[in-house]
Amino acid sequence: INDRGLGVFANFVTCDGWRLGFPRYLFSRLALTRDTVDDAITAVRGVRRASSRNLIMLDAHGIAADLETTPTSDARLDPTDGILTHANHYVSPSLLAEERSPEKSVANSRARQDRMSSLLAERRGHLDAGMMEEVLRDRACYPDALCRMPGDAPGSDIITFASVIAEPSEGRMRVAVGPPNQHPYVEHRLE
Repeated sequence: INDRGLGVFANFVTCDGWRLGFPRYLFSRLALTRDTVDDAITAVRGVRRASSRNLIMLDAHGIAADLETTPTSDARLDPTDGILTHANHYVSPSLLAEERSPEKSVANSRARQDRMSSLLAERRGHLDAGMMEEVLRDRACYPDALCRMPGDAPGSDIITFASVIAEPSEGRMRVAVGPPNQHPYVEHRLE
C-alpha cells in the first residue's frame, strides 16, 4: 500500500509469449507510484510487459479493480455486488484462451475463487479484518482449500506462503507469514 491510500496486490496467471520487457515483479511497484486504481491501470498498460501478472487494487476513494495481464493484452474486472475476488487463472472472457496452466491447476484455482466469493457473499455487510482472517484461514474445501498447507498437493510445493489483509485508506495491513491457519496475523501501519 502507498501513503495515498492505494493498495496493489499481485498473483500469478500463466500464459505464453514471454519476452524482453518490464518485469512482472515491478508491475505492483509501478502501480504504487499512482494515486488511484484508474491511474495505476493506465501506468501498467503503458509499459511493454515482459510476462503475465494479475493485480488486484483498491484506492482511498473506494474504487476496486482487478487487472489481468499478458505481455500484449489485459482486461479489467470490476466488483460484482461489491465483491472482487481472483485466484490464479484468467477470468475475463477476452483472456480465457491465453490460459496455459494445467487443467488440474485451473480447476483448483476456480474452486478456491468460488469458495472465496461464496464466503465473502455470506458475510457481505459484516466484513472486517477479523472476519477476513477467518476467511483466509479456511480449509473446508481441501485439497482446494483457500489456505494451502505443505503436503496438500503431493509432488508440489504450492502453499500459502503469506496472507495479507489490507486497509489501504487507513494505511494498515495485517500479514501472516506462512499458512495463516498456523501463523498469526501481525498488524503493520504506514507512518
